[in-house]
Amino acid sequence: MQKRIYFKGCLFDLDGTLVDSTSAVNRAWTMLAKRNQLNVEYVLSVIHGRPASESIK
Repeated sequence: MQKRIYFKGCLFDLDGTLVDSTSAVNRAWTMLAKRNQLNVEYVLSVIHGRPASESIK
């Protein structure tokens, strides 16, 4: 049985102010780059600060 939780607001931390997710993001993109035989350093140099869909293009 699911418990319902009611709240008045929700905070999304998209800029790393509350939680620094940089290491997790780097790990995920490193795995993707290696799997697709891409240059890891280059991929990591261009993915930050843009939507993932733009980075994939």
